[in-house]
Amino acid sequence: FAQDHVLVAGEAGALPYYSHWVTYDFLGLGTNSLAHARITVAHLQQIHPDLLVVMAAAPGPHAIEDRSRPGPLSTNLIFLQYLRQSNQYHYAGASRGRGYYLAEFLRDDTPRHDEILAALQQNTQTSAKSHPSLKDLLLQRYVPWTP
Repeated sequence: FAQDHVLVAGEAGALPYYSHWVTYDFLGLGTNSLAHARITVAHLQQIHPDLLVVMAAAPGPHAIEDRSRPGPLSTNLIFLQYLRQSNQYHYAGASRGRGYYLAEFLRDDTPRHDEILAALQQNTQTSAKSHPSLKDLLLQRYVPWTP
């Protein structure tokens, strides 16, 4: 839903595919211009994304400031600088991955803001529940002592 929005995330697969949003992959895998030059505050100002998704060690509004999080620290510092300068974004939620979170920051004046925020918050609740993989389930069934 809510097409014609702009997303910045370190993702070249499912997120851009299912969202139908214009997506800039700050890791450069899906965005040629960023594969040759890392993302900058000036680039973010030009893009003016509706949603910014960053890797974090834990969920929460200060997740972007956590220096123990996975991934390149310099990228999160650029995002943090952009968020502070623009003063137009608020923490919307976080999706849990394996050993990390994807913290989501939504621009306050984005079209359909409330609908997008509700979807992000619902996703935050859903991802907080345990979703073991088939391999995990098989290991629990056949090798019960495996954590």
